Amino acid sequence: HENARIKYWMYGDLNDYNNNNNEIPDDFYQYIKDVNLNDTNLMHFKEYKYFLSSYVFLQARRLNIKDKILETSKMLHIIQETFQHELILNEISKEIIRIQTNRLRVNDTLIDRFKTICTNTHYENEVEKNYQNLKPLLKGNKAPDFEFIGLNDNKVTLNDFRGKYLLIDVWSTTCAPCIREIPFMEELKQDFKGENIAFIAVCMSDASAWKKTLTKHKLEDGQYKVEKGWNSEFRSNYLKSAGVPIYILIDPQGLIIDARAPKPSE
Repeated sequence: HENARIKYWMYGDLNDYNNNNNEIPDDFYQYIKDVNLNDTNLMHFKEYKYFLSSYVFLQARRLNIKDKILETSKMLHIIQETFQHELILNEISKEIIRIQTNRLRVNDTLIDRFKTICTNTHYENEVEKNYQNLKPLLKGNKAPDFEFIGLNDNKVTLNDFRGKYLLIDVWSTTCAPCIREIPFMEELKQDFKGENIAFIAVCMSDASAWKKTLTKHKLEDGQYKVEKGWNSEFRSNYLKSAGVPIYILIDPQGLIIDARAPKPSE
């Protein structure tokens, strides 16, 4: 069993490998021929459960689906086609729908479909509660209002961007992935210069750390701070339980396009 645990730990990492620059050769995935996708005896290993979840993501990724809702639909189809035992169906469907709900890649129909796959009432209730919490952030809903503070103590609200598309970069000074995205965001701003879209970055950290980081990276335009940061209404409305970075795209009418938009580097 220890050998199996180590094997599936490694295979889970291989499933996650995604080379965006070069096409992955088909023989890279030969290891999948050596796996058991329905071994209930291994379900007490977190490495095995992670492997099964990553397997679903891998199969969906290889389909190269662009539509986010269709992606989740395909994942549920893969789960139904692949897993035979009730225990595995419950665990993996719950994990996949949890992740996809947090990524806002679900709707009422998909949540109902999950409930036809999962027979664990506790899991169903857990998923439903999380979905209802995040549902206001789904595409087409009115974006909650906000107020951010600029470097010169100037304040902006959602209404100030009315008539323009708006991309909000939500970050913190201690978040390395956030900092890595800065050059990509600056490049994106240049790519869309003159277009009907505003780019702003809003920091969740305290004012001192925020200003220090802006100086270090020579940033000034479109930089704001979220007053009260992690204890703010903005965090409650937009981030919920998620961390940063998060990118939020809003349309000219103030409606949400994507509250979990792709990173600038993507």
